[in-house]
Amino acid sequence: MFGVVHLTRASQRTSFQLANAPYALCEPGRTCQVGLRASF
Repeated sequence: MFGVVHLTRASQRTSFQLANAPYALCEPGRTCQVGLRASF
């Protein structure tokens, strides 16, 4: 299993009323996840 979160690295903005006045600005990086499932 392989997964990538936030592939484009675009910033995420949250605003209340005005589009040009952000309440919160988050710039997370790209996250890659590798998983393994097994049964014994």
